[in-house]
Amino acid sequence: MSEDRNRWISHIKQLRQERGVGLFEAERIALTQPEWRRWVERQINSDIKCRKAARSHMQIHGPASLIYQDGNDLKVR
Repeated sequence: MSEDRNRWISHIKQLRQERGVGLFEAERIALTQPEWRRWVERQINSDIKCRKAARSHMQIHGPASLIYQDGNDLKVR
């Protein structure tokens, strides 16, 4: 696992613990930070596992999803 992916996971865990929120809310908070937003967009468009997870997220959350499809690219709302 890449160092950045480990940092992402740690950051999400920390947000959940500090703010007492679930996974979706922690991800929403994290994605307000431009550096994480750019990293996630790169990952969901270049890493097959991340793209699959992003598509699953979109399917589960529907219109409330943090990610949307723009042509062939996936983007963060």
